[in-house]
Amino acid sequence: MTELSPGANAPLSARRVTATVSCAVPVDVSALIVGPDLRVRSDADLVFFNAPEAPGVRWADGGGRQRVDVDLDAVPAGAQAVLIAASLSGAGSFGSMPPPQVRLAGDGNDPAALFTVSGLGPEKAIIGLEIYRRDGRWKVRAVGQGYTGGLAELVEAHGVEVDDPGGPDGETGQQGMGTAPAGPAVGAPPPPRPASPPPPQGVPEPRPAP
Repeated sequence: MTELSPGANAPLSARRVTATVSCAVPVDVSALIVGPDLRVRSDADLVFFNAPEAPGVRWADGGGRQRVDVDLDAVPAGAQAVLIAASLSGAGSFGSMPPPQVRLAGDGNDPAALFTVSGLGPEKAIIGLEIYRRDGRWKVRAVGQGYTGGLAELVEAHGVEVDDPGGPDGETGQQGMGTAPAGPAVGAPPPPRPASPPPPQGVPEPRPAP
């Protein structure tokens, strides 16, 4: 496995790779398919929990740990790179916890690259890795770019249209985005059934049939 420093790159021999993020708290993992200008061609190039698939890129959640699978041979010819992002929801920032680690594994889960994103402060979203083409071959670069405005600021910087990025936690207001939905708490009691409304005043209650 190649441990990358900020800005460093390494060649990729595997044709299918999987990106995951290790962090002290749950994070939302997403990906952006971008052109040479590092901007998406359309909003469909954003891959996340509520839009989990685009050509060559697929989001998945395996046992509560999100990942992004990339089939390099299926990435569109007009795309220059796939950016791997991680974001927090709610209170807190990456600077208030141990540095997150972005890991790229090849076929058979063989480790390909590891990047520890250090030096973060109030950022709530980061671009961890860039998987990119160079002279017909694929490489991976450690990025570590942070965004204090959270996921909304990150995707907007790469050309995704965001309806209302002004939420208190920097969450995007784009329809269907935000944070991955959590399941119901284990062992929680069912909600009480609503009581039947009283009959309208002045209307007699129906009598049972004889």
